[in-house]
Formats: sequence, C-alpha cells, structure tokens
Amino acid sequence: MFKLIITPIFLFLLHGCMTDATTEQLENISDTIPPKLRLMGRTHDTAYLFCNYIDPGAVMLDEHTKKERCMDMKDIEIKGEVDTRIQGAYLLSYTGKDSVGNKSAALTRTVHVVENGAGFLYGPYEVAYTCTAVIRGTFTPTITSDTYVANAKPFYRNYSFELDRMKVGPEFIKPETYLADNLINASFFSTMFDFKSSCSGTLSAAKNSFTLETVAYQYNPAINYFCKNVYTQVKLREIKK
Repeated sequence: MFKLIITPIFLFLLHGCMTDATTEQLENISDTIPPKLRLMGRTHDTAYLFCNYIDPGAVMLDEHTKKERCMDMKDIEIKGEVDTRIQGAYLLSYTGKDSVGNKSAALTRTVHVVENGAGFLYGPYEVAYTCTAVIRGTFTPTITSDTYVANAKPFYRNYSFELDRMKVGPEFIKPETYLADNLINASFFSTMFDFKSSCSGTLSAAKNSFTLETVAYQYNPAINYFCKNVYTQVKLREIKK
C-alpha cells in the first residue's frame, strides 16, 4: 500500500515537470519574432577632442517575452569606435539577438568629434601662487607664495576644462572649471573646507594665461584662505625643474 500511494504522486510531479519543459521548448521553437532595439540618447551625438566619449547605449525589447535588456548584456552587439583624437564623424552600429537567436534590425548612431570651445587650454602651465591666511578670531595675516607646474586639458562638456591641481592653503585640489567668454567659473570639493568656499577667475586677452582666485574656509584649525593662482602656458622645454 505504501508504494501504491507514493508512486502515483511521484509520477504526477514528474509528468508536470516534463510538461513545463516541453511547453518552454515549444515556445522557443515557435519564437521567430525578431527583437526591437531602441537607442538611448541621440542618433546624432557630439564628442569633443581629447575627451572620453560615453556611449548612452541601447535597450532591446524581446517581442516574444516582452522583456527589455540593456546594452551591457551580451545580447546587444556594438560595432564601430569613436576616436576622440581625430575630428570627424564616426558611425556606431547596434544589433540585438534574443535567447533563440532572432536578430534585430540594426540601428546606427553618428558621433561627431569636434573641438571643445576650451580646447586651447591644454598642456603644461607654470603657476605663480600667493595666499593670505587668517586664523579666525585674530587680525594677523600670514602671506605665503610658491610656484609649481600644473596641467590642463579639455573636459567632456563643451567650454569646460580640467586642471590636475590648484593650490589652496596647504592642499592641492582639482577644480571643475567652465569658460564663459573671458570669465572662468570654478568649483571644488574638499573635506578640509566649508561648502561656502568659492572660486572664480579670468582669462587673459592673449588666451595663454588665466587667474583663479579662491576664498576657502578651513574647518580645523579654523583658518580663512584668500588665494590666487596665476597659470601661464609654457612649452615643455621652458618648464623649470
């Protein structure tokens, strides 16, 4: 009696599993619908010389399962590359493939590599630094000066550029900078300074130098810094060792 009770239940469960597997196989065999792709971002995009291009990607919709997959999945193939060292138009082609091998129609994106409006701010700069430090609660300032070398290069947004360092008080920081005509808007983050700290500057008429002035409020010890960094573009052989 014990076997007669257990065996039918086991066979019933086995039959159910086989039915599910068979159904799934039949669904896969009958799936001949190609998936559809949708580009993220613009079909005509812009990248800037000497800046990294970030591909917005694509999304694939499996028309049979109604599931979406992003471009980081192995089901979407991207052909082509963008060389931001050379101006021109570059074509990227996207093709999707679902789990049973149906291929989507290809979509394309054209990426135009153009010069950044701040692209001339590039290479090594010799920096003349002066800074006045005032301990909060006192009236005796301390003035320091220094020289150092920094490097500039265009950033991925138009009219923006990045500096590998700018001196503020005892610390070197990396500001985010944006050029608007001859004015420079700059911002920075440091755990040493209060968020109310500020930075701005101007570009020379010859465009071979610029000045950044910073007001920074240090937390501990409590010191206010009023600093000026004057960047002058130089050739490699002119950099002082």
